[in-house]
Amino acid sequence: MAFIKDAISSQLGGGSGSSWKWVERKVASMVADITTHLTEEQSNEFKKICEFHLY
Repeated sequence: MAFIKDAISSQLGGGSGSSWKWVERKVASMVADITTHLTEEQSNEFKKICEFHLY
């Protein structure tokens, strides 16, 4: 998922503090949207994978 943060940030033209906050919120929103279509078990695993790649 870090590549997603980087891709979104590059579309913003850099990485100022406020841009990164927006990117983090956008990625969190995307993860939430995706997990609504998964079973609880799949959702938990997907969130673990995303957290690993984000932080």
